[in-house]
Amino acid sequence: MKHRRNMDAFTKKHLRTWLQQSVFAGDRRKVGKLIRAYVRRHPEVLTELPSQSWPQIQRLAEASGINPRDAGVLQKQRDARDRAAQIRTASGRNPRRVVFDSSIQKYMAHKYLSKYGNLVGTGETKAAAVRSLKEAIARAKGGSRNPWHAAGNFKNYEAAMDRKRQLEAAGHTVNVIVSARGTSAENYSVYTRTPVGENPAELLVMAANPRVEVVHGDNPPVEEITEDFTGSEVKWLDVYNEPHIPRGRYAYLAKLYRLMIKPATGGQVQKITFGEGDAAPLIVSDSTGKQIYFVGGNQDLFGMLGTFVPRGDTSDPVRLGEARELHYLGIKHHIGDEDTEEWRHKHGEEDGALPTVLFDTRNKRLLYEGGNYRIEGPWIHN
Repeated sequence: MKHRRNMDAFTKKHLRTWLQQSVFAGDRRKVGKLIRAYVRRHPEVLTELPSQSWPQIQRLAEASGINPRDAGVLQKQRDARDRAAQIRTASGRNPRRVVFDSSIQKYMAHKYLSKYGNLVGTGETKAAAVRSLKEAIARAKGGSRNPWHAAGNFKNYEAAMDRKRQLEAAGHTVNVIVSARGTSAENYSVYTRTPVGENPAELLVMAANPRVEVVHGDNPPVEEITEDFTGSEVKWLDVYNEPHIPRGRYAYLAKLYRLMIKPATGGQVQKITFGEGDAAPLIVSDSTGKQIYFVGGNQDLFGMLGTFVPRGDTSDPVRLGEARELHYLGIKHHIGDEDTEEWRHKHGEEDGALPTVLFDTRNKRLLYEGGNYRIEGPWIHN
């Protein structure tokens, strides 16, 4: 017989009721976590015992000596933090100071190394300045890097060649790679190397597909946003090419499960479900905690545009309507409920301001515009 490894909604509600009525307030969280951990490892206990015999399950859990937080997991987390510290030390991350220099209208990142003195990097954003500083450190150590960078994806040969000639005129080394030749998915990818002495971070700001770094790893202040929202320590960083998002580093929040949108043309609120796994876009936030973006996954709503916009509308991006609710998938480890995976946020709960949902028809990407929502702690507010 196959058993559920997690409690269903009724069983969880029954457990919470018993905890509130029968367990001292100071012990409720501890007892609840102990019982849930035991049931995850022994799901058959819910069928072997009457559903109301939580005291019996508690005694079984205590007798088993089970630990809701396995010591092995804690050790892995400590090891991950140690490795992250070693990587930061070796690569020169986390510069001592990043400031905006009004005289050059750019950010400047400074770091002092006893062997090489003060090293400086500049860029249009803080992240760009940090990357420029890394390049300066590498050059000072004699290991200057000049990697290939993406400079655009094009559907036809002529557009790719125009981009190639533009970059070569600026002194760049350019390489064009074609994929899926002769099919409807034919694509030309342009890659470039920066001329000696130029800031590679600034080149990527100009690129057609700017690099978007989604933080699951150590990078304040977005690190704190991720940790406060998910309740988990951040451990790594993913890199995406997302043409609709400004280049920079973003805090991972959760996976997008569903959007409830009031169409711009009027009518009933439309429910768009994105599914789970790789099909679900990532919800990320910038460092202000006041701008959400969607990364990766299947965001192609082209076939549904007739529901949201008037026939013949050729604008790009297309205004789909107002976002009423945002449903997302994720575990919040720090609020005492590690079984709930789906969460719902209703926009405009404080002042009625709703973000507008746009659809970039060229890149098949969704955009959030406006609204007064903000990311604070484990929740999206307003």
